[in-house]
Amino acid sequence: MSIDHAHCTFRAAMALMGTDEQFTSVAATSLDEYQAPAVISDELRGFEVVGITPPDETLQKNFAGIRAADGRTGTIKPLGLLECKPWSHPYQPTLDLTIEEEKELASNPLVYVDEAFWVDDDILERCFVGMKFVGVVRELDMGLKYLDNVVVIYASFYTFVENERMVNWKPPKENERLAPCCEDAEVLDAEGEGEGDGLEE
Repeated sequence: MSIDHAHCTFRAAMALMGTDEQFTSVAATSLDEYQAPAVISDELRGFEVVGITPPDETLQKNFAGIRAADGRTGTIKPLGLLECKPWSHPYQPTLDLTIEEEKELASNPLVYVDEAFWVDDDILERCFVGMKFVGVVRELDMGLKYLDNVVVIYASFYTFVENERMVNWKPPKENERLAPCCEDAEVLDAEGEGEGDGLEE
């Protein structure tokens, strides 16, 4: 999809499916002057599909009637809604936090809410309630969130258990050798015989 066609699709979605505020934000400029909204955040999230709303006949006709720059119609695919609830996924990153940050997170845990994404109708036809997936969610400076990329899809019966994180784990090998220290001869040689403070006169 070209940049111009992407802009046309986005503006069409704002006009036909967005709120009054969202429509106003894109209608204030012409297509030639239009600047895409900035992405202010992106996050890898897990979701479970709880509802699918395909575009109705009226919405399909409205999308089909939009003319492209060359005058053609029917070039913009109709969009529907993919309703999702948060789901803990296997790709959930383990946060590397300080003790203070862990306490702060424990007292103010992250709260994820249900989301609804605009999705092409031909993609919605392949989705089903209960489907689980992991994808990148981006948020625009106008408050709109969208699915930028789907990383992996799971069946509805898939259940993640923490033990799966140990699949590639290997037990540490026994090693009688002591850890290197400042008195280790090999370390001293590597550091220049261990003499002096490392500063040249």
